[in-house]
Amino acid sequence: MAPLILACDFGTTSLKAALFHPSNPTAPLRTLEAAYPTSGTTQCAEDWWAGWRRIMSSISPDAKPSIISLTGQMQDLVCTDAAGRAVAPATLYTDTSATREARVLHERLPDWERITGNEQGANSPAAMWMKGVPAGTQRVLFGPAGYIAARLGLGFHVDCTTASTTGLMDFATRSWSTRVARAAGLPMELLPEISDGVIGLVGVNDLGLAEDTQVVLAPGDAGATSLGVLGGVGSGVLGGVGSAPRGTGSAPSAAERATGSKVPGRKSLARSGYVYLGTSGWYAEILEDGQRPDWPGSFHTLALPGGRALTIAAVLSAGGTAQWARERILGGATPEEADALLMQRGGEDHREVSAQQEAENQREASAQQEAENQREASAQQSVNTQRGWTGITSLPSLHGERFPIRDDSATAALVGLTGKHTAADLYKAVLEGVALSLAPAIPAGEQHGVLPITGGGAASRPWLEIFADVVGRPVAAAPDAHASLVGAALAASEVLCEQRVQQGSPERQLRREHQPHLEQEAHPEHQPLPELLDQHSDGQPLSEHQPHPAPCDQHLIPHSAQAHATYAKAQELHLKLQRTLSEIPCKLFD
Repeated sequence: MAPLILACDFGTTSLKAALFHPSNPTAPLRTLEAAYPTSGTTQCAEDWWAGWRRIMSSISPDAKPSIISLTGQMQDLVCTDAAGRAVAPATLYTDTSATREARVLHERLPDWERITGNEQGANSPAAMWMKGVPAGTQRVLFGPAGYIAARLGLGFHVDCTTASTTGLMDFATRSWSTRVARAAGLPMELLPEISDGVIGLVGVNDLGLAEDTQVVLAPGDAGATSLGVLGGVGSGVLGGVGSAPRGTGSAPSAAERATGSKVPGRKSLARSGYVYLGTSGWYAEILEDGQRPDWPGSFHTLALPGGRALTIAAVLSAGGTAQWARERILGGATPEEADALLMQRGGEDHREVSAQQEAENQREASAQQEAENQREASAQQSVNTQRGWTGITSLPSLHGERFPIRDDSATAALVGLTGKHTAADLYKAVLEGVALSLAPAIPAGEQHGVLPITGGGAASRPWLEIFADVVGRPVAAAPDAHASLVGAALAASEVLCEQRVQQGSPERQLRREHQPHLEQEAHPEHQPLPELLDQHSDGQPLSEHQPHPAPCDQHLIPHSAQAHATYAKAQELHLKLQRTLSEIPCKLFD
């Protein structure tokens, strides 16, 4: 039978996997999932291995893969023994407890951020290491993909994308920095090999795998997701992944990085961007080395194979904050139940109205009568069915923040509550807060075309519509909510297959688009979102239910840079208030 690719993505709460045929690595033949527990900031690495074994046992013998491609969460610290077994729980990227250690490392190495090409803080594995070394530590890894490879007996590896999240990699040379490692007190011999592509063959095993099964280390989840959404084999996203580890000192030459000579005919992907909504969230663009985005605030630049870079504006908690809101505010509602709550009562912004029906409605009613009907409907509907702003300013930073400000001590907030707000309003405000946090990085306006959104959050129609309203351009879910699996499969195909499969542009493959909506008249109790953020801008009130250009008496949402900057300013003010309140003696509240 034909060989199959098994793509595996180890997320924060579960392992997702899919089988692909190498000739079509964008269409999964079968998807699988295995959940495992997490405390939020730590995880048992053996749970990753147990989840992977469950996935393997669920695959029939006649469908066992001949190629395995691994990706997953990045920026973890996993301490193991010499055989690759964890000696302590893995510290996850969400842990920001190493604040003091990060400060010390900055003092020891003032050019730490220049070396690594990124801002560094408490969730850097370099700082995490300084908190203390578990007994029995003989090697370190930085995520589940490398851990599974080690448990398979393939040695200690990390892909270059994950390596660039550790605070230990010299971004210019794509190799470990001896200066950073020395400052952090981390022996170089403990570090894994920076590798891309095939890292080895599976040996004797009890998993039902053939002993010549090849294992590919795909880019970490952000890189794999970007490949799945924006790229394809031969597109240049991978930059021509090799089939052997690069080691700790090898890097593409300056000419190769500048010209992309390893990838003949690759096309430029600059300014190609997308949004990811998983436990964390980000907006990402793929740029040539040396390019810098014009974003305000803090962002990350991650290495991709072949000399390209993935530039990311990331919030630490996106879907994680939405999940918290469903559990604590909506009484444990599922994502589908929460969406239904936002769409109930036939809210105008969520009704499926065909073009024919819309035209018929327009013929049957005058503009004046239609406006009156809109006002009457608004009076009857609850706040949550309005397409406009909820009236609540939400900051989603449950675990510190990276963008649009970077502060490990940042906390979340819901500001502006009144007696008229419902639980559904609070949930919708949380979704709005994530969109507004990422908005300063996203090119706004319809001239930028459709914005792809992927990850589990892309299944939420209300969330997509909120993004469309906030950035003033159409958005659409990418074809696969788990694009990282497609990206991992493409990485395997790039490495192992002579046939090049070009994945089409996101616009041609996106699902139903969600347009920024227009509104004839904002309800007095529900100010349009930008009016709060940008009261002195030239923007006009939010418009409703119009995927087409508005009539002369309607106005597009004023998605100005000033409005988004004002939201970032609100986050800064919240942090100042938070610190001021923390100085009040606790005895006052006894």
